[in-house]
Amino acid sequence: MDTLLVNEDILREFCKCCIPELEGDEVLVAMIAARKKYCEISRSQEMVGKMILKRSDVDYVIRKMRKFCYISGCYVDYKTGYGLSHRCMVVYLDLIPKSVIDAVGKFNKEVHDWLHNVIRGGLDNSVFRKIDGKLFSAIARSASRRWCCVVDIDSEDINILDKVAGILGDYIVWISKTRGGYHVIVRYNKEVGRIIYNDLRKYDCIEIFRKQAMTPVPGTLQGGILVKKVEW
Repeated sequence: MDTLLVNEDILREFCKCCIPELEGDEVLVAMIAARKKYCEISRSQEMVGKMILKRSDVDYVIRKMRKFCYISGCYVDYKTGYGLSHRCMVVYLDLIPKSVIDAVGKFNKEVHDWLHNVIRGGLDNSVFRKIDGKLFSAIARSASRRWCCVVDIDSEDINILDKVAGILGDYIVWISKTRGGYHVIVRYNKEVGRIIYNDLRKYDCIEIFRKQAMTPVPGTLQGGILVKKVEW
């Protein structure tokens, strides 16, 4: 398998529904991860690719995803050096816009700390080879506005999904069928927060992602399985 992006029609529909219009200094972040729960690798999870999206128009996102998702001969296990199969990988997109200006503040402080530790001899200067990862991390942690959250249902029981969809109703923006369950993308506000607190916490198989709305990208493969839209 040369690419993780196998259905651009699904991706296009997802972009139209879920990609927020970026404002000012905002960007979005995406990453490719290899996970041990999908197939055998040396670590439980390894981020093998990262991307910053500077625009939110659909055609731009799809072009960037085409390039980003090409994996043939590109990624290896960090410890063993063996090539990674598409069956190990997942493409994540965080739907929460990030503020680059806020990220620069974090980045400058953390790099200054690196420099200080190198001068004192407490850190090898080779750490600066990881400068791109440090900047990406700062951006990923710098939410600009939290317009949505992700309800992660770690179960393929359609009855649980039906109950969640019934509870959240018109606040739902999109539902994905993932490798092991469902991701329900919900427009977040105080009422949704109340619903989550009162009605969804009782489900052991449900986790709520609010600070980072990280979701497997529809139209791509997650552990070798196509992530697709669920009608509700």
